[in-house]
Amino acid sequence: LGYGEKQATTVSFLTLAFVQVWHVFNMRSLSSRFWRNEILSNRWVWGAVALCVCLLLAAVYLPPLAMVLKTHAPTRQGWLLIAALSTLPVIAGEVMNLLRGSKTKATAP
Repeated sequence: LGYGEKQATTVSFLTLAFVQVWHVFNMRSLSSRFWRNEILSNRWVWGAVALCVCLLLAAVYLPPLAMVLKTHAPTRQGWLLIAALSTLPVIAGEVMNLLRGSKTKATAP
């Protein structure tokens, strides 16, 4: 992508951090639907996700913190890459649940 060292490191850091934030949406029972489950109905989970997102943005956009952490604001293309790559585990988790569900239905008596 032609990024310098700081920007490439920041994009990598944010991708890994957002993967961890979004992973909470995979932590539900296998029998629950993606949009209707105990995780999405928990307001504390949403508060924690919002807090984590704010802290990650602060690490990049608050100059004193960005200087200490040596982060550099990603470009629009960088943010698209972060969004795409960090949501892949959630998508993969949902696909795995769908496949497990179809196998269970196919083998049920």
